[in-house]
Amino acid sequence: MRVRSVLLTAGLSVTAAAMAQQRQVNVVAPARILPGARVEQSGFLTIEQAPPSPAPAATARPNRGQNERTVYAELAGISNAEAAKRLREQAALRPTADKLVQQLRTRERGNFTTVEIVHQPDWAYHLYFKRQPEKTLARYTRNPRFKAKWSRYSNSELQKLSQPWLDRLQSERLTTGYGMNARTGTADIDIVVGQEEFAAIAARRGWGKVPEFLNLKFDRSPTGAAVDPAVAKSVRIFPQSDRGLGITNQAGFKGRIFLRDGCFMVDQPGRADRPMLAYFPREVGLYVDPQGYLALRSRTREPRHLGRIGETFSWAGPIGITEEAPMVAELRASCGRAPLMHLSIPESESLFEARYPHLRDPVVAPDPPPNKRN
Repeated sequence: MRVRSVLLTAGLSVTAAAMAQQRQVNVVAPARILPGARVEQSGFLTIEQAPPSPAPAATARPNRGQNERTVYAELAGISNAEAAKRLREQAALRPTADKLVQQLRTRERGNFTTVEIVHQPDWAYHLYFKRQPEKTLARYTRNPRFKAKWSRYSNSELQKLSQPWLDRLQSERLTTGYGMNARTGTADIDIVVGQEEFAAIAARRGWGKVPEFLNLKFDRSPTGAAVDPAVAKSVRIFPQSDRGLGITNQAGFKGRIFLRDGCFMVDQPGRADRPMLAYFPREVGLYVDPQGYLALRSRTREPRHLGRIGETFSWAGPIGITEEAPMVAELRASCGRAPLMHLSIPESESLFEARYPHLRDPVVAPDPPPNKRN
């Protein structure tokens, strides 16, 4: 009986061990626990607050007077004395230049296209014509500060030529801004994807060769993973666009970016009880900073720390977003129906103040002037 009892006990132990091993296999690995985080029953993390990101080492800035002459001297690559001389000359000639341009727009319509002022190696007005530029300008002035240049198209002609391509690009959300440049004879178009990404889209749509009058200025494709694999199981979704930001509004926004049960949220001053779902640009990635905190960084060749999840951030906007935007359907399924906040590239308040320390001091309005008595 004793032997049998031992064998039975051993058998029960083996069975219990096997069952425990089976249960362990079936359980999803828990999220990585990070400083300031707690694991919810779902297995995802909540991070409501984080200590301020450490400021990078201060960069010494040159001590120089910030006036118009110094700025112009830097732009033109000349001394302050030469800059002052040029600015006086330009101010004196400006009424004559304005009058000349008005004449050309009236009398050389269809020939005169545009004007620019150049500053290197010397300053001058460049006036652009489609036909016989030197001979045309000579009928109006012989001042050597006015120089005739040739251009192939006017701005209106470039707009007409480019419109079919602009329609194509906008249908694929590939541009947020463009301009007609009669000086170079091109339509300069900002493309919000990299060159290889564009080529793949163009080939898929059968667009053919890009004409020479289009100057496509490609964005850089993001570098590295959007989400560090080490924390991928800590969040439900990291929602972001598949296009670069391009040109955006520049109004200032501020709010805390935090994580609640695996969902990224934003609350703004005065709206803490109504958090919004965060939607990130593709230029931003999620990683663990050197101190172990869940954080945001730029997806560039040399990544820049942007701040920790749980900090207060600032960003530029507003940026419109619809329910048809990439990953929004998945975001809704994972995190619910709260309003969306499309962020630009956010920066934590601590890092922003480190770059602009004077903004830490509150602006105090001066006392009103005393009332004058009659």
